[in-house]
Amino acid sequence: MAVPNEVIILVPGLNTQEKNEFLEIFCSSLSEQLESFTVQENGEIKIAGHTGKRFSIYNKQELYKTIDIYEAYYMDVFASNKLSQKDEKTKFIRGGEVLIYWLISPIWLSVKESPSLFIYFIISAILFIGWYYGILAAVLIAIGQTNSLFGGAIPLEMAKKIGFFGESMKGWSFWFFISVLSSFLPISSLIDICEFSAAYLGEDTEGSTMRSKTRGRVSNLLEDVLKSDNYDRATILAYSFGVAVATDTLADYHRENFFRYITLGGNLKVLSYKSNWGEREINKCLNNATINTWIDCYSNQDWVAAKTPLPKGSSSDKMIYKKVSAKSSSFLQRFLGKTHVCYFYDSTVWETIIR
Repeated sequence: MAVPNEVIILVPGLNTQEKNEFLEIFCSSLSEQLESFTVQENGEIKIAGHTGKRFSIYNKQELYKTIDIYEAYYMDVFASNKLSQKDEKTKFIRGGEVLIYWLISPIWLSVKESPSLFIYFIISAILFIGWYYGILAAVLIAIGQTNSLFGGAIPLEMAKKIGFFGESMKGWSFWFFISVLSSFLPISSLIDICEFSAAYLGEDTEGSTMRSKTRGRVSNLLEDVLKSDNYDRATILAYSFGVAVATDTLADYHRENFFRYITLGGNLKVLSYKSNWGEREINKCLNNATINTWIDCYSNQDWVAAKTPLPKGSSSDKMIYKKVSAKSSSFLQRFLGKTHVCYFYDSTVWETIIR
């Protein structure tokens, strides 16, 4: 009897930077966390210029299956749009737009549906406001020093008053509070993710271009790997913001190949408070015959993500939910977002992926 050969395509979240970084994390956890099987790495595998890793999975000394794992890298799109690395003018203008975008929305209704998610929204809002407060103070101080507003001359007396106000802002207790928080919280990463998410959901040309580039990274890998016809089964595994990217891609992906879709710590619930885009894409995936199963892994201890919602009126039996427990998670770990990686340390998640 022939040994099954499977391919797993990973769609990472925004918390990885280098190409194949998520692939390394996944493969390391695969070897360490899988309890019922023995895992043997067999080196690199290449298809159409894409480099992945091949593993042999043994069940009681008997070869159970081989798995090729590839990463759909799109961090270059994210990296080129990081707000935290822009100039002060862009941070001031775009940062204000993003702050208003997230604050003025039905996202606060989550207090009833998901209290833990609501708490994280509150925390994120405070951090974002604190970051923008610092940007505002820096801009006002710069006006006082240069007598100009982003290159345009303003009266000297007015500039001095504005600069003095900016200096006084730095001495307020709120600034001290935010400075302390920023010393151990990844505020820059939070700002970049908020900005990228807002741009991704945007209906303007910039948003469309960003979505097109990001989806292209996933769909191109899918095309190149699946057309090789070397695999008995294909699995798309998405994590964190990668769930939004993969769902967006798979919603309109129609081919002869059939595959499983596994999501870990998705943020579609979060995005659904701001836009009906997520609900539309979820519905398309559930009605897409190319996807034979959608397994959604979520954890109530993961305050960064939430259970993927079923659209109203949907009764699809394609969606299977798996609840994951972040063992011994403290309030501080949830507050810092540390429990967002709990899926990679749960044996039931790995059993689901492998079987």
